[in-house]
Amino acid sequence: MSRQMAMIRERLGRALRVAQNGNAPSVECAVIGGYAYNLHRGWPNTRPRDFDVAATARYPLGLIGEFKFVRDHPLGGMEWRHAYGFYLDWIVRTDQLAPLFADAIRHAEQIEGLPVASKEHLLVMALMVHQRFLGFLWRTRRAKDCDRARELLRLEELDLDRAIRIAREYGDAECLELIMDPSAIPDPGGWLGY
Repeated sequence: MSRQMAMIRERLGRALRVAQNGNAPSVECAVIGGYAYNLHRGWPNTRPRDFDVAATARYPLGLIGEFKFVRDHPLGGMEWRHAYGFYLDWIVRTDQLAPLFADAIRHAEQIEGLPVASKEHLLVMALMVHQRFLGFLWRTRRAKDCDRARELLRLEELDLDRAIRIAREYGDAECLELIMDPSAIPDPGGWLGY
């Protein structure tokens, strides 16, 4: 195990526990994004560029002392920088994807001591990517999200029926179609693939 990733995971876990237990009412949260994907793949020591956490409310992580506020997150929530140099995107969705994120938080699984969104939720999230730019909302799919969706669909442990149920309830027709026919997942390439 990477000593650096073990320390980062411990600090991340502590921040999530403080937010969940040190607030009234408590803030529920789950790891999402690239690190959640890595945890499901069995790669807990692969360090992503940042750590994404879906949460039910904003939380002043600066109270923990090791985190410094960077900016408001464009998707809702806040971006924090830890003293160890990693970034934590504390995402609180208030748009049309808020119910999907809330469901992912409610059904989070414990992996390596962290609450982590299920593979099925991560799949639907990867196929339902929305970006904001200058106040406008438009639909884009980044290459890494498409790649993750393809990889998740290849996992034997993925419960395809559950993913379909989640897509029907929280996704859209296009998302459902892509889950049913992975060969239709686009390869956006270009600058969207950062």
